[in-house]
Amino acid sequence: MANYDVVGAWDNLDPDSKVRVINSASDEDLEKWAADPDCNQKLLCATALSKRRPNVEQMALKSEERQRIEDEEAKLLAEEPPHGLVNRTRDFSVYLRTVILSVIIALSLGGLIEWYLHQSLAEEARSNLAAEILENRQLVKRAIRSDPRSRLKATIEAIDAYRKNHRDDRTSNLRWGFGPSELPTAAWSRAAGALGYMDYSEVQEYARAYALQEQFLTLWQSTSAKWADLQKWEARRDPKGSLSNLNNEELSQIEAEANAALLCMKTWQIEAEKLMQQYEEVLDVLKKNQFCCRIT
Repeated sequence: MANYDVVGAWDNLDPDSKVRVINSASDEDLEKWAADPDCNQKLLCATALSKRRPNVEQMALKSEERQRIEDEEAKLLAEEPPHGLVNRTRDFSVYLRTVILSVIIALSLGGLIEWYLHQSLAEEARSNLAAEILENRQLVKRAIRSDPRSRLKATIEAIDAYRKNHRDDRTSNLRWGFGPSELPTAAWSRAAGALGYMDYSEVQEYARAYALQEQFLTLWQSTSAKWADLQKWEARRDPKGSLSNLNNEELSQIEAEANAALLCMKTWQIEAEKLMQQYEEVLDVLKKNQFCCRIT
């Protein structure tokens, strides 16, 4: 068989064109031409084919490697524990614990804030109650120190002396005024919402003090009415305050009204001392609670 070229007019082609012809040929053609001794370009075809072989072999190796890895993974999934699932389960457990802990912290923080607000309300109520009780204690103390019973006794003694001696030395000094009969309760009324945040024993002391104060005010008002009966005689005294212009019947009426007021004042004095004692007990409770106020 005569020799042949891979393409016609091979000798008329320039070197670049010859390279393109060889490179564009398929592997089958190159193998055929490289194995044919009658092909004039068998050496060129063999060289081009040898350059292609490593790539083909490398791709084949890569394909085989991928297949081997996939087979091993499948074998591991079939025979060994699912490590990925274990990791996901562990991660979920950590996440769940984190969420639960966050909820607990949030609830605890909310409870702490609420507790602080409640304590603030209770502290404000204590402050108002302390100020009000101190004020009321001062009013009652002032009324006690005015010594109303001695003034009633002085009235009775002055009238008796006037009857005996017909002298008016002391009647001009008689005073029948009897202090206020009101004690503030605004702090106690406003403290109703904060009492639930205080100890029961503490609330009991406040309640006992204000209940006793209310009873005392009722007695004070009735006692003030007896003093009012005496005060009406102020207008009947002369410009010097003497009772010399009153007759015996009128003097006896003043004496009777003074005795009635004195009888009421005995009860008033006892209840006033009870109330003062209760005030002291409440202030002691405030001191035990380390409440900062100036107690005088």
